[in-house]
Amino acid sequence: MVTCARSATEAALARVRAEVAGLRAANARLHEVIEAKDAQLAAARAALEAAQLRFAALSDRVAELERQLGKDSHVVAAAVVG
Repeated sequence: MVTCARSATEAALARVRAEVAGLRAANARLHEVIEAKDAQLAAARAALEAAQLRFAALSDRVAELERQLGKDSHVVAAAVVG
């Protein structure tokens, strides 16, 4: 009877160990996914920041061109009329 109980206990312990190993493997995979997503997010943030800088530079350029156009509008009007 003791041998049967010991065998059942050992079998239960083996199942628990297998489950723990499976959970550790799943945890490791989840950490890999999280690291990959973090890298993707960092790349997206860098791309967004670069786009925002380009947008700001272009906005400044448009404002400068509009300012110049307003200042030189008599030249543009004379070229169109002339």
